Amino acid sequence: MLCAKDFSLTQQESEELRQNVCLAIFKKDLTGQYDETKGRFRTFLRKVISNAAIDIIRKRKPTLPIENASQIPEETEDKFEEKWRKFIYEKALHVLRQNCDNVTYMAFDLYVRKEMPVKDVARALDISEDQVFQAKSRSLKRLKDIIFRIEKSEDIWGESEEDAPEGSGQ
Repeated sequence: MLCAKDFSLTQQESEELRQNVCLAIFKKDLTGQYDETKGRFRTFLRKVISNAAIDIIRKRKPTLPIENASQIPEETEDKFEEKWRKFIYEKALHVLRQNCDNVTYMAFDLYVRKEMPVKDVARALDISEDQVFQAKSRSLKRLKDIIFRIEKSEDIWGESEEDAPEGSGQ
């Protein structure tokens, strides 16, 4: 049903949502309250559904007792850690690209990240195969250093404090 997945409702809650929406429309004659000048009917209906879904969520009992609320399931922590590592890696790649000449970064990107054969990379960038290998080793070393620096300082912007965007907490 429209919105049930948006609110992460269970199957039982989705059924309850359908019933509540039908009751609201027919019992309270909500179709008579619809005003064409304020927007489309589907927007109006979506609002009715959203309000009903929010009511269902409010009725939910907490799934964890308060004393256990700080215990996050291990799989959730693993997913968070994986997402954090990916974020750090992407940020480090961004910093590497800013501090590297284009040919070196492209050689690294094509050969290491996109797994293109070294001959094809050398031909595409008009450089020697040795230069591709050098770009790989230098970029990997720089990337490791950048990741280490970001993790050590928790400098997620990869910049000095003066260069960090406003409101970044730097």
